Amino acid sequence: MTNRSTARKVKRIHLPTLTTLLVWRMALLALLTAVLIGYAIQQKNQVVQLSEVQLTELQAKLIETRQILRQHLDWQVLASQLSNHVIEFQLEFELLTLDPDRSDQQARHLQQRFDAFYRQLTANSNDNDNRLPSSLVESIKADVWILNDIAEELLETPSSSVRLQLYRDTIEPVMRIRQTFRAINRDLDKRNLILEQHVDAIVSDSSARAIHLAQLFNSRGNQLIMVLLFAIGSAFFIFRSFLGQFHTRIKLLENYAESIGSEKFSSPPFSSKDITGRLAVRLGLTSRKIRDSLKQAHESRQQTEKLAYFDPLTGLENRRLFYLNLEQGIASVKRYQEQRTLIYMDLDNFKQINDTIGHDAGDQLLINVAQRLRSAMRQEDTISRLGGDEFAIIARHDREASAALAGRILLLLSEPMSLGEHRVRPSASIGITVIGEDGDSTSELMKNADLALYHAKDEGRNNYQFFSTKLQTQSQIKLILVGDMRRALENGEFFLVYQPQYDVQSQNMVGLEALLRWNHPERGLVNPAEFIPTAEESGLIIPIGEWVIRQACQDISALGLAQYDLSVAVNLSAKQFDDPQLIEKILAICDKQRITPGQLEIEVTESMLLSNIDRSIRLLKQLQDRGIHIAIDDFGTGFSSMSYLKNLPVNLLKIDRSFVMGLPDNDKDAAIVESVISLAHRLGLHVVAEGVETEAQLAFLRSHHCDLVQGFLLAKPQPLDALFGQFTESLVHH
Repeated sequence: MTNRSTARKVKRIHLPTLTTLLVWRMALLALLTAVLIGYAIQQKNQVVQLSEVQLTELQAKLIETRQILRQHLDWQVLASQLSNHVIEFQLEFELLTLDPDRSDQQARHLQQRFDAFYRQLTANSNDNDNRLPSSLVESIKADVWILNDIAEELLETPSSSVRLQLYRDTIEPVMRIRQTFRAINRDLDKRNLILEQHVDAIVSDSSARAIHLAQLFNSRGNQLIMVLLFAIGSAFFIFRSFLGQFHTRIKLLENYAESIGSEKFSSPPFSSKDITGRLAVRLGLTSRKIRDSLKQAHESRQQTEKLAYFDPLTGLENRRLFYLNLEQGIASVKRYQEQRTLIYMDLDNFKQINDTIGHDAGDQLLINVAQRLRSAMRQEDTISRLGGDEFAIIARHDREASAALAGRILLLLSEPMSLGEHRVRPSASIGITVIGEDGDSTSELMKNADLALYHAKDEGRNNYQFFSTKLQTQSQIKLILVGDMRRALENGEFFLVYQPQYDVQSQNMVGLEALLRWNHPERGLVNPAEFIPTAEESGLIIPIGEWVIRQACQDISALGLAQYDLSVAVNLSAKQFDDPQLIEKILAICDKQRITPGQLEIEVTESMLLSNIDRSIRLLKQLQDRGIHIAIDDFGTGFSSMSYLKNLPVNLLKIDRSFVMGLPDNDKDAAIVESVISLAHRLGLHVVAEGVETEAQLAFLRSHHCDLVQGFLLAKPQPLDALFGQFTESLVHH
C-alpha cells in the first residue's frame, strides 16, 4: 500500500516537471532563435549601409572620370585645330606671291584665327583642374604670338622680297609648334591610357566590391546557420530550412555580382521588394551607368575624331588627316622606297554652278564627285577634300599608273550629272607630283602639285599635268615678275599709249584705245603679252586696271579732249568686272577728273560676259544707264555669243584681228566679217575692225560698210600728246 502511494506520488511529481522543463526549453530556444534572427537582420542592415556608401563613392568616381575625359577631349580637339591651322598657314604663306589677292584675304583670316587660338590657349592653361605641362603650353603660346606678329606684318607690306623674308621667319616657329604638338599628343595619349585604366579599375572595383558584399553576406549567413544548428539541433529543422533558403539567395546574389563584371548580365533573380533584391538592383544599375558612361565616352571620342579628321559634307578625309597621311607617305617612300604620287584636283567653273543654280546644287555636286572618286580608287589609296572644290589623292602608283588614274577620273567626271532640275557635265583640272622624286616635304609637294594644277588650267582645263623643273623655273620667274610689277606700280613705271580709231568713210579720228605699256628699269619695254596674264593670275590686274582708268581720265582732262567729242576706250579685266564697287569707282574717277562718263568707253570680252550672263547684263545696264559706252572686244572668239547678243546692253562690237588678217582673200574670214557687220547694224550697233594693216583690208571693210577701223595701216599706238598734235593739225588743215 505504501509502495503504490509512493509510485503515484512520483508519477504526479515527474509529469509536471518534464512538461515544465520542455516548455522552458522551448521558450529558451524560441528566445535564442529570436535573438539570432535579430542579429541576422542587424547584419543585413549593416551590409546594406556599407553597399550604399560604396555606391556613392563609385558614382563620385564616375562623375570625376567624365569630367577628366571631357577635358582631355577638349585639349585634343584644340591641338588638332591648331596643328591644322599652322600647316595651312605655312602653305598659304608659300603660295602668297603666286596669288597675292587670295593670299592677303587668307592671311587676314589666319591672323584673326591666331588671335582666337592665343586667347583659347590662355584660358585652357589657367584651368587648374586639368592642365597640360606648362612648358608645352607656354611654348605654343610664344610661337603662336610670333606667327601672329608675322601675319600682321604680312598684311602691311606688298613687297615680295619682304614677304619672302617673312616666310623664312615662319619656318623656325612652325617647326617648334609641330614638335610641341607631337609632345602634346604623346602626353594626351598617356593621359588617355591612364584614364582608360582608371575607368577599368572603377568597373573592376565595383564588381569586386559587389562580390565582397555578397561573400560577406554569405559568410555571416553561414555563421548564423552553424550557430543555429549547434543551438537547436535537429528539432528545429524548419529553421535550418529557412536559413538554407537564405543561403541560396545569398549564393544567387554572389553569382549575380560576379556576372556584373562580364560583358553581358541578366536581370537580378530577386524581387525588388526585399533588402536583398534592392541591393542587387542597385548594383546592377550602378554597373549599367558605368558601362553607359564608357560607351558614351567611346562614342564621344569617335565623334570628335570624325569631326577632326573627316569632311562633314562628303565624308572624305579632311585637310588635317590628309597632311598626316602625306607625312606617312613621305616616310614610307624614304624608308621602303615605295612609289607614291600626290594628285591635286580642282573642279572647273565650280563658282559658276554655285552662282547660277545655287549652293545646294553645288553641295550635291561635291557629294557626287566624291562618290565617283571613291569608285575610281583602290582601297589603299586615300581621298581627301581640302576645302571648297579642291580634292587630293595620295596614290600608291608610279608616274605612268598615276597618269592612267587621272585619265580615268576625268572620264568618270565627264558623265552627265543631275542636280535637281539641272543636268551638268563637270570637268576638272589635275596636277600630279611624284613623292620623293619631286620633293620630300608636305609644303614642297603641295606647292609642286599646285603649280602643275595651274599649268593644267592654263592648258585649257579638263586635263592633267605633271610637275616639272620647268614649271618650277616658270614659277620663280612669275614670282620675280609679280614683285617687279608691284614695284612698277609704286614707282610709276607703267604708262599709256593710244591707238586711234578712224571713221571708215571719212577717215577722221573719232576715238582712242588706251593700251598699257611697261618701261622696266633694267629690261626696258616689256611685252604686254608677257606681264598682263601674270597680273591677271596674281590679282595685280585690279590695282593696275584702276590706274589705267584713272590715267586715261587724267589724260582726257589734261588735253581737253572733251571739246573734240573724242571717246577713250579702256579694257576691263575679268577680276575688275567681279568687283562689286566697280561702278562707284569709275564714276568717282570721272567726277574727280571732271569728265562726262560718255567720253569713257569700257571694253569687255565676250567670254568674260558669258561666265555669268545674268549678272553681266545687270552690270552692263547699270554702266550704260550712267552714260558709259560698252564695247565687246575680240568678238567672235567666244562661244554662243549670238544667242545672248540681243539681250546684252552694248554699243559697239570689235571684230577680232584674227578674222581681219585673212581679208579679202580668205572666203571664210570674209563671210564671218560680213555677217558680223550685217548683224550688228540690224541690232543698232556700231562695228570696229581691229588689226587693219593693208589697203585691201581697208577697202573690203569700206565696201561692206564697217563703221570704224584701227590698225598699223592708219596709225600705231603713240603717246597721247603726239596723237593730239596730229589731230589738231588735221583740224586746222580742214
